[in-house]
Amino acid sequence: MRYFVQGRNGGPEKGPFTLHELHDSAVRGLVRESALVREESGEKWMRLHQVFALANHAAGIPEPRRDEAVVPPKDEGSFWWGFLIGAVTGVIGLIITLTSDRPSKTRIGAATGFFVQVVVGFGVRAYLLRGRG
Repeated sequence: MRYFVQGRNGGPEKGPFTLHELHDSAVRGLVRESALVREESGEKWMRLHQVFALANHAAGIPEPRRDEAVVPPKDEGSFWWGFLIGAVTGVIGLIITLTSDRPSKTRIGAATGFFVQVVVGFGVRAYLLRGRG
């Protein structure tokens, strides 16, 4: 079976393409699965992902269950990058990091870096004051 793809913004339709060609184009990012397509001999437009689902159903391929879906790992950020921000830029870097949408490890690193900077600063000041007295 062959399909036409509706052009962007109501532009001219393109095709016809085989289902295999459409799948390859979708994988390569050349066509979105939300694109409107119709069978070569049909009038009804539907989303490409619906055509893929119907083809899989006709071939006896079950749709993936939600718990089987591949979920990309969440970006947790970098503790050491946050530590560097907090230690070098101090309270300003800490505030910027904590109020931004930075990942959790970056925030924890920034807070740790800031507090290490404070502790080291007090330690150095205490050492210098003790040397004068």
